[in-house]
Amino acid sequence: PHGAGSRMIPNADLATTKTSKDLISSAESDASFFRSLEKRGIYLNEPQIQAVRHFEGPLLTLAGAGSGKTSVLVCRTGYLIAVRNVDPRNILLVTFSKKAAEEMRERIARLPGLNESIAATIQARTFHSFFLQIIRKHGVTQDILSETRYQHILLKRILREMGLQDAFQPESLLSLLSSYKMQMIDVNSLPESNDEEKELKQIFAEYEKWKAANDKMDFDDVLLTAYKLLQQKPSLLAALQKRFLYVMVDEFQDTNMVQYELIKMIVKPHHNLMIVGDDDQTIYSFNGARNDFILNFDRVF
Repeated sequence: PHGAGSRMIPNADLATTKTSKDLISSAESDASFFRSLEKRGIYLNEPQIQAVRHFEGPLLTLAGAGSGKTSVLVCRTGYLIAVRNVDPRNILLVTFSKKAAEEMRERIARLPGLNESIAATIQARTFHSFFLQIIRKHGVTQDILSETRYQHILLKRILREMGLQDAFQPESLLSLLSSYKMQMIDVNSLPESNDEEKELKQIFAEYEKWKAANDKMDFDDVLLTAYKLLQQKPSLLAALQKRFLYVMVDEFQDTNMVQYELIKMIVKPHHNLMIVGDDDQTIYSFNGARNDFILNFDRVF
């Protein structure tokens, strides 16, 4: 390049182009699974093969965007069922969007030896849908405040009643409250060292008071309620631990403290937890996401 002069510019080593076709001989016991993948146009490289073959115990998979993370999760699910004879009902796949969960189920159904009915028995869900299903089955009936616009209107009303409509923006308040809750900080324990902190605490207290009075909960409450429920009902937690023997979490760098603690509770007896993510891509830090969960995974597990 212009201006480089005589300095040597380092080049990164090219990644190997070898795939399962080259790396797995037909004599290996699981070769038929990988041959079937290849017939479907799925050629895995060496690290991907290692992840797919991983059976028991924790597994950290660091991978950037477009590197085949979803393919690895999908293929490992198929491998557990087709090669390791794991009951699909014992598998939990958690991701961050409904679209991603649906895509996983569709791709799993197309794997060798699997079909739509088998894929349907696998719990491939978002954090919120999975834990909402659990708390609904155990008596939690509050309606969900699912529209952000309605939450903004509610906060505007509270601000107007407090004479603070020019001091705070509903969007910022909602984001801040969510961050506190996902870090498991109770509204009642928020600091009151200055006027602004006192006002914020009062606003949040009024918001929570309105929800309680009107039998409402928001999406953050779903996870917090699930966490409290599992703490209060050891038999329910034991049942989840017994059922979900293989847990996989996608985009793990975007997990917040409540999500992390819920997953840790479920995998505690067996630690059969596979996480996939990229610690350089945390995009939900405003909502309490912390990439130190992925960075410290090897120490915790």
